[in-house]
Amino acid sequence: MGQLPELPGLDMPLFGGQAAPAWLEKPLSADWISQLPATAGPPSPWWREIVRDGVPAPKAPWKAGLIPAGVWLYRGTPSVRDATFVAQIPADQERLAVVVAGMGPDPDTFDAMARVLSVLPEDCPRAVRIFLPSIGPVEGRAFAREHQLDLVAPSGPLRGTGGITYVSGPPEMTSGAFWQWYRVSPGRAVQSVGALYPTPTWETALTRHDHLAESLPAVLNRVPAGYAMRPLGAPSSRFAAFAARVPPAADRLQVVVDGRGLDPLLLAACTQLLSALPPEATHQVQLDWPYAGVRESTEQLEELASLLDAPVYAPAAALDFHANGRDLLAVHDDGGLGHWVRFSPTVSPQPHGPLSPPPAWGRALRAVLDTTPDDSPLASAPAGLHMRIPSRPDVDRAAAALPPDRDGMTVLADGDATCEEDQQRVLSVLETLPPELLQNLRVVMTFATVWHRGGPPFGQLIADRLRRRVLVADAASVVSTECGGAEAQRLGEPSWNRYLPRPELRASTFTFLGAQ
Repeated sequence: MGQLPELPGLDMPLFGGQAAPAWLEKPLSADWISQLPATAGPPSPWWREIVRDGVPAPKAPWKAGLIPAGVWLYRGTPSVRDATFVAQIPADQERLAVVVAGMGPDPDTFDAMARVLSVLPEDCPRAVRIFLPSIGPVEGRAFAREHQLDLVAPSGPLRGTGGITYVSGPPEMTSGAFWQWYRVSPGRAVQSVGALYPTPTWETALTRHDHLAESLPAVLNRVPAGYAMRPLGAPSSRFAAFAARVPPAADRLQVVVDGRGLDPLLLAACTQLLSALPPEATHQVQLDWPYAGVRESTEQLEELASLLDAPVYAPAAALDFHANGRDLLAVHDDGGLGHWVRFSPTVSPQPHGPLSPPPAWGRALRAVLDTTPDDSPLASAPAGLHMRIPSRPDVDRAAAALPPDRDGMTVLADGDATCEEDQQRVLSVLETLPPELLQNLRVVMTFATVWHRGGPPFGQLIADRLRRRVLVADAASVVSTECGGAEAQRLGEPSWNRYLPRPELRASTFTFLGAQ
């Protein structure tokens, strides 16, 4: 689907991990909307009735389909990955979205968009948002004028994370421009409207305070996550590339800082900047600043939190990108996992895991562990849940070194994937977990490979029992000689095998590998 699906991790379990939903294969018809998820978005934007009965068909090979946000233009057979991404774009009450599976503007693509948009009557708002990478303002203005549209389009490549679709130019573009969505209509000048859709409150506030950079004792640039700040002097292309990659978060402004530890001058610049912003921009602030959250910085960051009357998050380690390419990890110089710290005006500093913001499944996991007895083999691990056997210290180190994944919890179970007793032990625990912890579940069995002879793999049995998609890793990809030393090192992304529940089996029908 062009720029959007190039990102890893977009295959979320919106459709239960099954094949593409049936509505994607149907001709455009009135019943598509009724088959979309109940949380698809606002119930009745102005354009919903207009497109409900169909849109004019584009020329082959283009096809058109309805999604919660409006219309999807694509070619060929859509994958679950692409369908999942576009189906999760939230609907806008004010604008019809046209999501285009293309790499950029060309005559055939513009023709397909024009044919679909001809469904709009002249007396409707004709307000449209085009999801097609890198439509320049000149091309956008010409298209809006020709078809009498109030158009919003992206000036650069598109990326997606956490329900947000944002404009993000590659590193070589970031030095001279901040790539955003822009709005244009006949007779009106081009207007920048921010990098993120939907627009969070903190970005709305930032667009009204562009003048703040002029008085700071540091260099300040806008990036999708918020701001990038560096010392005065020669620019660093490496830092510019890093800051441009940092994914935005809907609930907090981020300031990406080029430094290590709380440099007094940069801290003064950061304090001056944040204190000049309105409260809606600083209700939560994350400093993507290596080693800013160490114990020696507690007093300064508590003062900053008190000044803003809001929590401030900072890493007590260096920063690196997760193997999924989308999340920032707190890591130590030796490669081991670090942690973030929450500084508050009212409570003592609170450490949390390697990811910030923390994964949504963390709260549900804490609730489960809070109710387990002290002698339970279940323990918390950075990636999720560890079902431990005390006699395997190398496995304990692996559990401490496996990075978490925002999309789903990982269960690292000490046991043999070919042993019926270990299989039942793991399944008995998985069946007690709440649904939010089974969403996009990952499982690692540490004593043996998940590939074997004589029956379905254990991953298939898990998928059949839970009736959910599950990812299972070969133990050799996680528990390795790298974990044999005194300190656990951060492990790379395991080699996941994907299993779907077999439709021919009832949920209560299973054959264990050890059974005769």
